[in-house]
Amino acid sequence: MEVRAIAAALIGCLAAINPARAETDWARQLAGLDGVAIACVSSTGEKYAERICDRLTKSATQTLEKAGVPVASSGYHREGGPSPKLPEGMKPLEITIYLRGTPGGTAAILVRGRAAISYEAAVESGDEGTGRTGDLVIWEESTVGSGPVKQLEAAIANAMNDKLAGLLAHVADSWGR
Repeated sequence: MEVRAIAAALIGCLAAINPARAETDWARQLAGLDGVAIACVSSTGEKYAERICDRLTKSATQTLEKAGVPVASSGYHREGGPSPKLPEGMKPLEITIYLRGTPGGTAAILVRGRAAISYEAAVESGDEGTGRTGDLVIWEESTVGSGPVKQLEAAIANAMNDKLAGLLAHVADSWGR
């Protein structure tokens, strides 16, 4: 009986230390934005990276356009090269897809997606300071795998597309509210 009481107390303590993840108020986060900008950045020159990027970008663009969300894509960029440019005159939700991968017939591929809003002078509520620059990351997911490139490319793209679909559903449902 004592063991059960100790276990229950321990579980209660762990619950207090590890609170549930807060839900994002998507309409509030998207308020004041003009659209969505999508970019893909890859650290590998392998052709599969470009194909995965194109597939994810095309799918996201179609979903957003269908929902009436203004969207701009800056395409595929190699890490270390010119950075993706934001559409001029647009304050967007920035969706960036990062790809890392190894060469060869058997590869390891990591795809990470991130949605963020850039701020030139973000100020904490109630603060009268000058503000800080940076990105407010409101969503981030990744998927990784290894295996023969022919099978892995499709599997990784499908897995990341499913994760992006959740984000895009929130954006589409909350846009303009």
